[in-house]
Formats: sequence, C-alpha cells, structure tokens
Amino acid sequence: MVVADVDDVLIPREQSYYKEFSHWAKIYPFAVSFMYYRNGGVINAASSFRNFSLFNTLSSLSVTDGNTVGKSVYQSNKAESAWIHWPFFKNETVATISPKHGGKMIHVSIGNLENEKVC
Repeated sequence: MVVADVDDVLIPREQSYYKEFSHWAKIYPFAVSFMYYRNGGVINAASSFRNFSLFNTLSSLSVTDGNTVGKSVYQSNKAESAWIHWPFFKNETVATISPKHGGKMIHVSIGNLENEKVC
C-alpha cells in the first residue's frame, strides 16, 4: 500500500513496482513499511489543453538534489496503522530506502505557475 500525495511520484529502481517492493521485502522481512526519501522536481505545464503534450511535460522535469522526509510503502499484512509522513506511528519497524540504493520519490511542482490552472 503506497501512501503518498498525487504530486509524489515513485520511480522504482527495479523493472516494476512489484519487483521493487518484493526486493525490499526480502531484505527487510519484518519491516512494516519502506520509507522513501524524496527529492523536489519541477515541470513546465502547458498553457491550455490544446497545447498539452505528456512527452513535453515529462521531458521538462528537473529534479533537485537533497533529500527530505518522504512517503511510505506499507506491507499491509504487518501494519497496524498508516500515516502519510511517519510510518513508525504504532508500527515497530520501518526500513528507510536511500535513493542511492533504491527507487526515487519525487515531489513534483509546476515551474511556470501562471499555467498551474489549465482552463
């Protein structure tokens, strides 16, 4: 169970989400959750639906350095409760996944704010 905001994008290091989470579950079999640190990211939004291109939007993504408190993926058969920023709340074990060794969580914001609301 992934607990994140809609503007948080988890990019797995493995070939799929299933393989990514299975990998960490084998390494940390008793972990209630896997906490991914996250980086900031900025995209440029289209000025209208007519001008929208998914390729152009994703190509404009710029990721910043530095890690902040991220979001979590829970092993639902082990978790007592889920809290978006603090997976250890009422849970005994949390494995923290470093971007150097695992997938990446990117908090995406819109760089050209005048286009934040597309009409």
